[in-house]
Amino acid sequence: MYLTIINSFYDILTKKISGVELLLNISFILIIGVIIYIFYWHSINRKISKLNRCKIALRSDGGLYNLYGLYNDTKLYRVRYDNSTKHNVSVTCTCPTGNTPNTFKLPVYNGDTKQTENFTKYCMCDKVYDNDNSKITFNGDNFLTSYYASYMKNPNKYAELDAPEFPHS
Repeated sequence: MYLTIINSFYDILTKKISGVELLLNISFILIIGVIIYIFYWHSINRKISKLNRCKIALRSDGGLYNLYGLYNDTKLYRVRYDNSTKHNVSVTCTCPTGNTPNTFKLPVYNGDTKQTENFTKYCMCDKVYDNDNSKITFNGDNFLTSYYASYMKNPNKYAELDAPEFPHS
């Protein structure tokens, strides 16, 4: 049985191949290689577009900007600035739900009064998250992460913070 298989491979490999057959085999291998490369490139491009913070998203919704407060990669809260018609700001809890009360103090820029105000958000989370602002990191739109990082350096002087530099619509 094995001898027959080996003989068949030997017959195939020693058979003379015409130029057209060789060209078809090479083009088939190249097409398969290009398809594999396209799928590989697409998977990398998709990962980059999901994780990239440096790009400005081109949206027609007028300007929704998000910032997430993180503690050891756990999302604690989300600050959303809606600059479409009114300067609305909303802060929502995104920590895992539980029975433990947590208090988060953070600055919120009020677009109507053009001032930074201190905002306290009460959340019911799964455990006590250390409210030490040095351990909280931020993820979201790049200009908001810079704004909140500068607040964390000196949280007592929130009123002296300059306005976040919202992209112009």
